[in-house]
Amino acid sequence: MDNILNCMAEAVRECARIMTEAVRSEIVVDDKWGHANFVTTYDKKIQDKLKQKLLQILPEAVFVGEEDGLYLFSTCIGY
Repeated sequence: MDNILNCMAEAVRECARIMTEAVRSEIVVDDKWGHANFVTTYDKKIQDKLKQKLLQILPEAVFVGEEDGLYLFSTCIGY
């Protein structure tokens, strides 16, 4: 269990690095459904990275992402 938590913590740290290293001039903002609901290129990039990493750790898990819905995966993506 500790190994799983350590792997998850590292995945979150990788996503944090994506955000902290974001280049403001490269951020593209798109509208999503609803009033004042926006998504940036970094929102999508971070969600994709987090989904990839978490499903490597727990391939049987269900990933629910804010930016584009529900994903069901039954096989490991691999390291």
